[in-house]
Amino acid sequence: MRTVNLPDGRTRQRLETWGEIATHLGVEIRTAQRWEGRMGLPVRRIDGGQAVFAFADELDDWRTSREVRRAERVAEPVPQLTMSPTAPVEADPERVPTASPRGRNAIYWIAGVFAAAAVGFAAARLSLTRQGAAEPLGASRLVLDHHRLVALDGLDRVVWTHTLARRSVAIDTIFRPNLSSWWERLDVDGDGRDEFIAVLRPDTARSESETLYCFNRDGSLRYAYTPDLTMRFSQRLGYEI
Repeated sequence: MRTVNLPDGRTRQRLETWGEIATHLGVEIRTAQRWEGRMGLPVRRIDGGQAVFAFADELDDWRTSREVRRAERVAEPVPQLTMSPTAPVEADPERVPTASPRGRNAIYWIAGVFAAAAVGFAAARLSLTRQGAAEPLGASRLVLDHHRLVALDGLDRVVWTHTLARRSVAIDTIFRPNLSSWWERLDVDGDGRDEFIAVLRPDTARSESETLYCFNRDGSLRYAYTPDLTMRFSQRLGYEI
């Protein structure tokens, strides 16, 4: 990312690779490239080639406009069908037969059945409408963006973020048999709800400390643990802890 100074004194943040663009949006690189071709993501190409860049404020405005349009579609009222009024038809009392009590009861019963069916159909339609406007999917994976952790759902939408105290990098190592990668979704307390576990260390050349973070599904930090281990080499064992 590079800061660009404008003639009027303002500054803009310029993202100069697909990786920086995708990280800013909180999605994978392939998703950002697909959005450019299908949904008009404001990405600029240098001399029509493969090199790209984008301005952070334009990406934010594009994402906000997409969210507003999605909200308007969800809130759009469902058209209602109306029956055209018809003029009443005057019946000739001499030609209309009088219904018997049994016939009237049958008519009332049939009318009740149709009324109940109409109420059930309306309730089902309302339920489907509410489901269409449901909350976004829960967090399913973590992405590290230097100074923050970003949780995405199955549709690559940002669910929550956590700002780190220092620029950090992910740790992948075979010496942690319980973690298949630098993060994992585990039920650490056995309550039936998964938590997110992530292992990170500060992005410095001489950094040896590693911190284990535990987050609840809503993004709240449950705890962070940094073990204090000192390693010394010796002739007898080769090393001691």
